[in-house]
Amino acid sequence: MEIISQHKSKVLPRIDVAAKISHLEGITPSNHHVKDELAKHFKCDKELVHVEHIYTNYGSGESKIVAYIYNDKKQMNQIITKSSKQREAEKKALEESKKVVVEA
Repeated sequence: MEIISQHKSKVLPRIDVAAKISHLEGITPSNHHVKDELAKHFKCDKELVHVEHIYTNYGSGESKIVAYIYNDKKQMNQIITKSSKQREAEKKALEESKKVVVEA
């Protein structure tokens, strides 16, 4: 992994990172793999790393990564919004748990 740029955000409590990773023989790296690599490089907890995007051009074997490394978990949770899929999954799980309680 090669870090292209990194700078401390002036507004938010995080470091903005742009990186490049080669994967000539394999598939595009997963968010989990990228988090592990960035956590090792910046010597931080991988739960504080948020991978925003992984861009891969077809057939290039190289991906550009946009990620953010936060100062603490509480601030990270306040800043990052949940996707619609995550909100729907949480809503569905809550409804099902209510059904189980009512039926019992």
